[in-house]
Amino acid sequence: MPVQRFEKNPIITAGDIPFQVNSIFNAGAVKMKDRYILLCRVEMPVGRSVFVRAVSTDGIHFKVDSKPCLTPDQHGEWSPYVQWGIEDARITELEGNFYLLYTGYSSHLPLVMLAQTKDFEQYNILGPITEPSNKDAVLFPER
Repeated sequence: MPVQRFEKNPIITAGDIPFQVNSIFNAGAVKMKDRYILLCRVEMPVGRSVFVRAVSTDGIHFKVDSKPCLTPDQHGEWSPYVQWGIEDARITELEGNFYLLYTGYSSHLPLVMLAQTKDFEQYNILGPITEPSNKDAVLFPER
């Protein structure tokens, strides 16, 4: 069956975010058990992008969390690589874990960051996996 664009797009707008944001961008998406999870990039009023989680049981009607789930401030030793924001989450399930590839922006130029989660509530930031100025990466879902 060919993929068809949902006629009521976008399914989430900046007005659906329960806190102040400038805009919302493309999300990483995955199905986890009986729920669909989106990690949406939102630009905060200060200009930095963060991720906010949205959850759905039908893949169309989403409940957006009341606060960001992943921010540059949570990156500890890797913070210098994401000081200007995080963008473009891509999610791959592998061996019971979910891995996130996303772009980190900073004075070090863009690069790809890697994080791991089991529940989309707590994240283990594993750090950068590409050299600066490289935003191309993919993680295959099986060995």
